Amino acid sequence: PARSALETRAGIRRLTAIALARFIKVQVDNIPRMNEWVMLSAAMGGAGAFQQNLGDLIVDRALFPEKGPYPRTEADFQQRVKKAKSLIPVATQDVTALVGAIMSGYATLRKTINATQSPHWKYAADDVKKQIAALTQPGFLTAGAWGWLRQYPRYFEAAIVRLQKLPKSGAQKDGRAQQTIEDLVGLYRYRAEEHRERDVYDPELEHYRWMLEEYRVSLFAQTLGTAIPVSEVRLEKQWAKVAE
Repeated sequence: PARSALETRAGIRRLTAIALARFIKVQVDNIPRMNEWVMLSAAMGGAGAFQQNLGDLIVDRALFPEKGPYPRTEADFQQRVKKAKSLIPVATQDVTALVGAIMSGYATLRKTINATQSPHWKYAADDVKKQIAALTQPGFLTAGAWGWLRQYPRYFEAAIVRLQKLPKSGAQKDGRAQQTIEDLVGLYRYRAEEHRERDVYDPELEHYRWMLEEYRVSLFAQTLGTAIPVSEVRLEKQWAKVAE
């Protein structure tokens, strides 16, 4: 059922994006820093599809501003498209503000990674690179819920804080924290790969994934706070809910 709901939402979004293609293109083309964002998206590995993904996110925000039933008939769909078109300008503003913060944070983080030159800190820089690569896979703007996408600037800031305080905190303390999260991420990746092979979508595993991102913040940049309560005990309880 969960997979079906995701596919239904994506299908409605794609049909609406096609129906409003010209209107969406105008919105995206007029975003002031688009060229800069496209260049940054190339570093993420998804420059070719970034603008389409951005347009899809705008459509998604206009189509589903609140929780509610999906359109079930052609008439319902046409009515939803009409309403979405009226909300596109506001959705574009919301998306532009968030994506601007995401891309700015990403650019700053890349500079911080490049500035982390000491061989002593290479393990940490490499870990951050893997973390960010997982967060910014092609299509990431619409791959997860809007609420989690809104946390990206804080995730990037937490990674920056981690790298900048390495000379003070030292490799030993940071290394212990990394080993803790690395073991948990390993569990997640193994199960996620199993689910992909079997075409299983488990919302409990998805939630666990975001709990791990929050746990990183609590381990490496506690002062930034977390969006949800998180601890090893809470992670264990959530893992128990994950499908085999």
